[in-house]
Amino acid sequence: MEILRTPDDRFKNLPGYPFAENYLEIPFAGQSLRIHYLDEGDKNASETVVLLHGEPSWSFLYRKVIPPLVAAGYRVIAPDLIGFGKSDKPTRIDDYTYDRQETWLRTALFDILGLRDVTLYAQDWGGLLSLRIVAFAPQYFKRVMIANTGLPVGGKDSNFVPGDGPRKLPAYLGARIWQFAARRLPNFPVGRMAQLLASQSKLSPEIVAAYNAPFPDNRYKAGVRAMPQRIPLDPRSADSQRNQEAWRRLADFDKPFRTAFSDKDDAVRMVPVDRYFQQHVKGAQNQRHVTIQNAGHFLQEDQGERVAAELLAFIAES
Repeated sequence: MEILRTPDDRFKNLPGYPFAENYLEIPFAGQSLRIHYLDEGDKNASETVVLLHGEPSWSFLYRKVIPPLVAAGYRVIAPDLIGFGKSDKPTRIDDYTYDRQETWLRTALFDILGLRDVTLYAQDWGGLLSLRIVAFAPQYFKRVMIANTGLPVGGKDSNFVPGDGPRKLPAYLGARIWQFAARRLPNFPVGRMAQLLASQSKLSPEIVAAYNAPFPDNRYKAGVRAMPQRIPLDPRSADSQRNQEAWRRLADFDKPFRTAFSDKDDAVRMVPVDRYFQQHVKGAQNQRHVTIQNAGHFLQEDQGERVAAELLAFIAES
């Protein structure tokens, strides 16, 4: 596996991102992969909050969310997935699989850092990965909040939830178009995609540049090109089968579980994903589920302070 590491000078003077760097090494197939993560606040705090990003972002997405959580006295961990941000970047699309990303994330957070009793906030691929861990290792978590994410199991309608119905065929077609664009565009425009996904905000050139910073050239973009291809669309695939089992196990997850999806996210609003979680997960019963208004897929960018406020309220109420 050939591995690239983004030069440090690409990350100088990032707007609103004054956080200290932290790194850990994950052994993998006779090599090691370096993961970058933020670790802000008191290491002995009563609450540890884990913030997980998705495609094609990195921990920069949480720069508005972290300060209020730290000010409330909590420890905040925000890793960059392998292939993203300041973490290492294998160079081949085939180096990235759903299973590997899940394993790398679980190893980093729970085996090496040894985190326990965490409050999880996960969006996009951060949810696709961590919800598997929640399902198969619920002992690591104290409570879970998800936004604009799901557990795909394949089929015409199912980028995000079980079941199959032709009325939701546009969701399937949307996934196919996203996959084609990520794989085939000659220069996958990460910063421009961030602007499209933060649909309710006008990102400054400096912020767009920060989303581009991890990727000096196309050699570094295998991860952002790969993950859309890993959305399980075939219900017979191993990834779909594992997600179906995760759904079955999530039905018994009885710790506090809350949805906080946004109102203007084109990626998920065709399918009532949040309502499915609310009805399916035991710990979601009688929770005060919320909708983040005036926010697109990158709700942390559009309404970061509101996201932080809802996380603080979730902790206080549970």
